[in-house]
Amino acid sequence: VAAEIAISNQCITVIRALDSDSSDQQVVWSRLAELEAIATAANHLHCQLNSIEVKQTLEKLILRTLWQILYDSNPEDMEVDIQRLEKMIDLGNQLNLSLSLDRCQELYLEYFHNQFLPQLIQSQDLKKDSKDSDSNGSYPWLCKMCTCSTSFSTSVSPSPLLNLGQTLAVDLSAWITKLPSPG
Repeated sequence: VAAEIAISNQCITVIRALDSDSSDQQVVWSRLAELEAIATAANHLHCQLNSIEVKQTLEKLILRTLWQILYDSNPEDMEVDIQRLEKMIDLGNQLNLSLSLDRCQELYLEYFHNQFLPQLIQSQDLKKDSKDSDSNGSYPWLCKMCTCSTSFSTSVSPSPLLNLGQTLAVDLSAWITKLPSPG
């Protein structure tokens, strides 16, 4: 019981620090490593961390990070930002927090429907009317988010932003298969 209390307190301290220091990426990765060590110790000692504060703060951080990725991310940093988000979700699982990602799923799906999908459809229209694509049939402006294959109606090459849907348990396959085929 004493170990559970100590580990829970340590976890709360680190998650609070992560919440307040989220602008410096090195500090964020350091805090995530600390949380991973806490999760490992908790699992090794068979401790059950029942901290509502840790769960709520981590959910808030995941949602904030997702919003930044979707609406405010530098394209060069997107993969690292997505890795950080995936790490946070993984740590929530390691800490057995039963994270609720429904708000993240809604945000991602809204972005996919209102921003990403129209760009993909527009790229298909451009492919029909233009030879302005690179060697793999992609458009440079679109490649910052997604690399489209030439057989676009049946497959989309893996990209971090599309793979993020899998991480968030958002099934996009039905939408992607309904995209218009190239002319």
